[in-house]
Amino acid sequence: MVRKYIKLLKEDLEKSEAMDIARRYFVMNGFDGALTILGIIVALYIGGVENPTLVVIAGLGSGISMAVSGFVGAYLSESAERKKELHEIEDVMLESFPGSKIHRSFKTTSIFLGFVDAISPFIPVILCLTPFILAPFLPFALSIEALFLSSVVIILLILSLLGVFLAKISAEKYPKYILRMVLAGILVAILTLPLELISSK
Repeated sequence: MVRKYIKLLKEDLEKSEAMDIARRYFVMNGFDGALTILGIIVALYIGGVENPTLVVIAGLGSGISMAVSGFVGAYLSESAERKKELHEIEDVMLESFPGSKIHRSFKTTSIFLGFVDAISPFIPVILCLTPFILAPFLPFALSIEALFLSSVVIILLILSLLGVFLAKISAEKYPKYILRMVLAGILVAILTLPLELISSK
């Protein structure tokens, strides 16, 4: 039963060329998620937050909002696009296709892309928060500075991996894409630093 469902899902996604769209969604939203949580982490550090639990709560809050926004936004926009395509096909064929394979394929694609759009920014958030989540369970104590630094390093690694992924897609050299991704992260950190002026007042 499960194998049959997976086969149908694969067929539906191939018909609608969803994998190419999903790949773009994954990179774009993974990038957005990494930069967003980086901005939050830097801002919390500048704000003098010293409780790891508060960092986790703030990070998860942003991750959940991005995931819900991603799913709803992608699902609704993709559904609208697929319905438009379906109506165009029906107009040409002078026939409607309720409950047909093509109708099912379009619906499956919209849900799948919504899921990809939801999970892609959430993954960097969870990975970034790992030092803070694990902090209470470690056999040794880490300073809050070390936790923030570890989180930033993880984000830069995620950005580097996204750069590698893009380089593989474009069949170009890795350093160029990695550098662009990492520079974007550094730019976010630099633009967030002036918030210290507010926190010091």
